[in-house]
Amino acid sequence: MKKYRSTDQVVYIGDNFGVECATGTVYIGGIPKTMEKHMEAVPLLEHLFVPLEDIVKARAELATEG
Repeated sequence: MKKYRSTDQVVYIGDNFGVECATGTVYIGGIPKTMEKHMEAVPLLEHLFVPLEDIVKARAELATEG
């Protein structure tokens, strides 16, 4: 899992994930620790957390089919 500084902001762009992650939530300090167990089972989840400054590009890529 990528390491983040305590000031880094990431946005979750996936579907709502139980009570632990809601679409569009900004997390300061990187991916929340509560998601670690889920990412061990589904490593691709990590790609749904993007740096805040990359949100426009990430949403465009997510909307692109293929």
